[in-house]
Amino acid sequence: MDHNDEEGVAGVKMPDTRYRLPEATRLILGNDHGLADPERWVRKQIKLGRFRAQKIGRSWFMREVDIEAAIESLDNVPICASPPDHPPPQPDSPIAPVAVPDILSGISARSRRRIIHHPRRW
Repeated sequence: MDHNDEEGVAGVKMPDTRYRLPEATRLILGNDHGLADPERWVRKQIKLGRFRAQKIGRSWFMREVDIEAAIESLDNVPICASPPDHPPPQPDSPIAPVAVPDILSGISARSRRRIIHHPRRW
């Protein structure tokens, strides 16, 4: 923790509480997460834009608001329990055959020869 959300010198409001990534990870995931490297996972979520954080120097920091938003985004409780508008797929419906593209048709003659004569290189 770096700062408290209290009034500082001369009545100036101090910034929100910021947590370093290890502390934020514990608050978001808890101790029973099942991940081999939870900090790495949270860092990846930050870089993907799923979690908000600030990078100051080489360290990532998360505010309490960001941690709460991250916890809410991980919540698996459905918002609406009503059935979907479209019916589920029927198991007896016929499945249309899918054409498998010929990978050799769209390449040059030289590449085709290389694949046919040296298949282990690929």
